[in-house]
Amino acid sequence: MVTYKEIKENEAIKTYITCADESLKALGFTEHSFAHVTKVAENAAYVLRTLGYPERDIELAKIAGYLHDIGNLVNRIDHSQSGAIMAFRILDKLDMPASDLAKIVTAIGNHDEGTGVAVNPVSAALILADTVNTLRITLSIFIYLTHLFVKKNTHLRDIFVRFSVTVQPVLCIYCLCPTKCFRAV
Repeated sequence: MVTYKEIKENEAIKTYITCADESLKALGFTEHSFAHVTKVAENAAYVLRTLGYPERDIELAKIAGYLHDIGNLVNRIDHSQSGAIMAFRILDKLDMPASDLAKIVTAIGNHDEGTGVAVNPVSAALILADTVNTLRITLSIFIYLTHLFVKKNTHLRDIFVRFSVTVQPVLCIYCLCPTKCFRAV
């Protein structure tokens, strides 16, 4: 069974993340390197753990979070779809079971707010964790939002919908970039 630890130690994946970050820096985007993908992985896992999802789904959310921006290696435009295809190839070569691979690829392919939708718990957790990290929202606010909806027995998809309605007006509609974005003009 493929694990988050195995993904983090994979040299090819490290190269893809590094090169994708270099491409984004050249375009004027904020940091999208190991700090970002690790934080997104940890926050996605936190959401599912807090909501009582199975350990395997939590592990898949961490893997999806870590791999979610590798498509920036190809291009910022449609990076979620490029990343999903890249992740499929990587995880398939590692003999990940098809059911696990499908959840991760779906989450990565749907993590971009402009084109994606929270279609399952792993994708919803990834979108929420990425949005929170991109906006530089503090962990305490993130924990508060998660617990607020847990106490109300709210489905994870509703957390994303309510959260994005609150946050969306301050973001670039194209890429969710809160600061400098060539698509915002």
